[in-house]
Amino acid sequence: MSMNLIIAAGFLLFSAWMFFEAGRFPVSRATAVGPEFWPQIVMGGMFVFSALLVIGTVIYRRQYAAESLQEKQPYPHNFWLVLGCTAAYVAGMEWIGFVVATILFLGALFWILKFRQTKPLLLVIFGSTLFSVLLFPRLLGIPLPRGTGLFRTISLFFY
Repeated sequence: MSMNLIIAAGFLLFSAWMFFEAGRFPVSRATAVGPEFWPQIVMGGMFVFSALLVIGTVIYRRQYAAESLQEKQPYPHNFWLVLGCTAAYVAGMEWIGFVVATILFLGALFWILKFRQTKPLLLVIFGSTLFSVLLFPRLLGIPLPRGTGLFRTISLFFY
């Protein structure tokens, strides 16, 4: 319980600080949306969720204490597997491109976390990849890695 509170409070302070730091970016009024827009959206969301975790931790203090005595982590190695997958995702994105890397990454994460329902799994994997491709390169104009060779051809099909 106290670790939840420490982590949430740390993220709460960090997101508030970064939100105001993003507001100090040099602003060009040539466009309606400046360079501070996306970082402030992300930091605002992080602030809200951190605040909810702080509130939930304080309100349900007794419940967390009772559960922590009874509950043992069923798969302690999952943290390291997810961390390894994330590192491979970031490292391999340059070569295999964002689209393929994201599909493989999300599939690996769901496999590690033992989520095996096929239809929702495919919907989340392909839906979130499509949403990201529509949001970043198309709407926000942020380039994503396209990969090399055959993977570049696959990426060019999407954006």
